[in-house]
Amino acid sequence: MELRTYETIFVLDPQMDQSKIDDFVNKIVGMITDSNGEIIKKDYWGKRRLAYEIKRKQYGFYVYLLYRSDGKIIEPIEREFKLNDHVLRYLTVRLNKAALRQLERELRKQRASEPQPQPKEKAKPAADAKVAEKKEEAEEKKEEKVEQEPVSSEKQEKETESAEQS
Repeated sequence: MELRTYETIFVLDPQMDQSKIDDFVNKIVGMITDSNGEIIKKDYWGKRRLAYEIKRKQYGFYVYLLYRSDGKIIEPIEREFKLNDHVLRYLTVRLNKAALRQLERELRKQRASEPQPQPKEKAKPAADAKVAEKKEEAEEKKEEKVEQEPVSSEKQEKETESAEQS
C-alpha cells in the first residue's frame, strides 16, 4: 500500500510535566512507527496562548508531527487523543501534491543552510599565532586612541573661526 504524508498537530494541557508530555508524544510516535510509518519531523512548539478558552484553559502546549504512513493509523491515533483528557485539541491533515512540493523545497533549503563538516586545518605554528595577537593588540590601541580624543563640534568651530580671521 502507498505511504502518504500526514501532518498532525495537537494541543496538550500546559500544566502537564515535561516528562509526561514526552511520554505521550513518544507513545504516538511509537504507534506510527509500529504500523510501518516513518516520522519525518517532530517539533515541540511549546506553550502558547490559545485563541479562545478550551476546557477553561487559556494556554496550551503545541506539538507538531509530520510523518508518512498508510491511512490505517489515523483512526487509532485520534482515538487515543479522544480518550486522553490532557489533549485539548488535535487535527490531522493529509498533504496534497502542492504541499508536498513546498515541504520538499523547505527541507532542501534547511539541508543547504546546515553547516557542512569541514576538514580540520593543520595547527598553525606558534609564531603565526603571536603575530596575529600583536596585530589585534595594535588595532585595539588605535581604536582606544580614537575613542580617547573625541573632537567636539565647538572646538572645530573655534578652529575654523580662528583660521578665517587670520
